[in-house]
Formats: sequence, C-alpha cells, structure tokens
Amino acid sequence: MTRSTIGIGLAAALLLGTFTAAPAWALEDQDRAQDGVRNGQFQPFSQIKSNLERRFGGRVLDVDMRGKGENSEYEVKLLTKDGDVILVQTDAKTGRVLGVKGGR
Repeated sequence: MTRSTIGIGLAAALLLGTFTAAPAWALEDQDRAQDGVRNGQFQPFSQIKSNLERRFGGRVLDVDMRGKGENSEYEVKLLTKDGDVILVQTDAKTGRVLGVKGGR
C-alpha cells in the first residue's frame, strides 16, 4: 500500500470517524486528530475540508497531521477544478490557511 493510498484512507477515516487498515503512524495521526476535536483543541477536519473545497474548488486527495499541540496543522493535498494538485497547510485549531504550494 502506498503512502498516497494510506493518506486517502486516513482522510476517509477522519471524515467518517471510522478506522481503515493503515500503518501505526496513520492511526496515531487519526487518534490525535479525533482526541483534539473531542477536547475542543482542533476543528473537525470535515469543517476544514468544506472550507478548503469552497475556497479552492476541487476535492481532497490526502491529509496528514503535522506538529504537536498548539502547533498542529492539517496538511491537505487538493485536486483543484483546474486539474492542479496543491498542498495546503491549515492551522488545526483555527482552520486558517498557513500556506499553499503547487498549482500554476
């Protein structure tokens, strides 16, 4: 299984709240994200996903969690409606876009 396939599984699991067959690091990210949402530390990824899809168009291909605690970020790979693949870093607590890489 490739990292991309696992990332899509992680994205689906975060959105649906279910577990998929994934390596330990992906399950740790998922558990950390779910704990952070329950504790009010992070925004639910579904909310961030909706905001990013509305802002950039397209759909989510992959999501990873980066950082720890207050410095946690969602790193989201999006396929835009124009066919570009972009990487968007968002603050996990506020949902604010911190950076965008790729595209035209």
